[in-house]
Amino acid sequence: MMFPLLTRLLLSQSPEPNTPDFLYFILVDRFDNGSIQNDWFVDTTDPQGFHGGDLQGITKHLDHIELLGADSIWLSPIFEMRTEPFHGHGAFHGYWTDDLAQIEESMGGETALWTLATELNDRDISLILDMVYNHTSFDAEMVSTHPDWFHPAKPIVNWEDPIELSTHQVHGLPDLNQANPEVYEYLLNSSLQWLELPSIIGFRIDAIRHLDNDFLRRINNDIPNAWLLGEDFQGNPIANIDRIEQTGLDALFDFPFYYALTNSLCDEQSLEEIASILSLDRHYPNNSTRVRFLDNHDVPRILSRCGEDRHKVLTAELILFAVQGTPMITYGTETWSTGTTEPDNRMDMNWAEVDPLHTQHIATLAAFRKKHRVLKEGTSQILHANNDQLIIEQQLGRQRSMLAINRSNTPLHLPERCTQSVEGFVFTDTIQTIQHLPTTLPPKNSALVVCNKRSSSASTVTIEVLIEGTIDQVPILVGSLPALGGWTPHKGLYSTWNGKQWNATIHLPHNTVSAFKVVYEIDNDFHWEDGGNRFLHSNTDKTFWIR
Repeated sequence: MMFPLLTRLLLSQSPEPNTPDFLYFILVDRFDNGSIQNDWFVDTTDPQGFHGGDLQGITKHLDHIELLGADSIWLSPIFEMRTEPFHGHGAFHGYWTDDLAQIEESMGGETALWTLATELNDRDISLILDMVYNHTSFDAEMVSTHPDWFHPAKPIVNWEDPIELSTHQVHGLPDLNQANPEVYEYLLNSSLQWLELPSIIGFRIDAIRHLDNDFLRRINNDIPNAWLLGEDFQGNPIANIDRIEQTGLDALFDFPFYYALTNSLCDEQSLEEIASILSLDRHYPNNSTRVRFLDNHDVPRILSRCGEDRHKVLTAELILFAVQGTPMITYGTETWSTGTTEPDNRMDMNWAEVDPLHTQHIATLAAFRKKHRVLKEGTSQILHANNDQLIIEQQLGRQRSMLAINRSNTPLHLPERCTQSVEGFVFTDTIQTIQHLPTTLPPKNSALVVCNKRSSSASTVTIEVLIEGTIDQVPILVGSLPALGGWTPHKGLYSTWNGKQWNATIHLPHNTVSAFKVVYEIDNDFHWEDGGNRFLHSNTDKTFWIR
């Protein structure tokens, strides 16, 4: 074990943590078997078994990761872990940990981690380790040696109860009591020691929905200058904003964006879904980051999610690299990996199927993003959005970016927002470089450009919403933006009766889109209208009728 107290002193003198520009996620056991000397549990015929992937295998393929353009790698847990399946479920994912202070020998041990970290440091690629603070393996030694470290063995019954979420067991896994001083010191010191290695800049924190905000805020303060990325597996962006504000974490995975992106592109739902999520970017704390992704090891692979339509995947990647935040690509995306449910979505990396054209597509987007900070840090505005067309603008200083998606059968007019200095490309099935902004975008085309800005717009817009109905049922407008309650009914905008119909006045930032529904409170219960979301456009809607 290393020296966490010394590490804490050194870290307190370090600069602020760097935010990755492009994160590449690796499920270690499924990436590559770099050393057969540690293949003690390997059975490649068992989809729930270990397949031999290790840290040596990652080191072996750093040229490929560098070619993609990734400047940071997130590894699934590599700590001492359970190695036997549990009731038919495999342990290869690493989230059933035994000891966060030790590296699993079957994955290469500490020596292999040091070698990988050193090699990454030489390439200016950073490393994010996956910390499991909420629970341990079913049969971890500490369960018997330190039974007082754990909450009582109770399952979560009410998933809306924050006490149950943070003190009861997830899938029967022993639940650590982070309020116990000994537990806290174990988790803190186990984390700090790994920051002594080169290239390791922070941690992905698993399952923060099941961790108390006080613990997250404390450990965030006690691991200074490390980049902490939380996983809150839920689709409410307002809950994400609140979590960031309550904990001070540097970043969260943007599951709301994932759902909007896949619904809009894969299911061909309205592109306004994406617009409504990006309209919330301005409400996050300025020093926070959204990590945006197409898939991971807990959801369907993006190609399967999009019904094997490769064009949809390439378009999703274009959007991913064009909007604010940190884009993340999961291993195997460049090989067109498929799989809808576990363990199919956690298949081995097929190195024989790496697609050079797909790899180049990702690398081109990554290089363009790295060159233009406005893509990473610019403030989003929605210039145009409907079912099949979308124009997103971002601004940072004098720079302006414009992303236009046109999957319709009619040309899309592009506003004159740029001066003559333009750099970018159009995309159909391949990327083609352009040096001027076209006045229209043809059907089935996309474009991404960066230029100097021309003009600014008003800050807020007032929209009158008129709703037909009866006087005895009060319509509540509940939607994605805070002005409409952030999808929380009791925080929504209540309408007033004007003698003829219901009326609601909304003040929205210019160039935003808010998804919303009409909700009625009947007998102390909220009843949502049927059908898909409605959308308010602050740059076009002045009066909005609901009949």
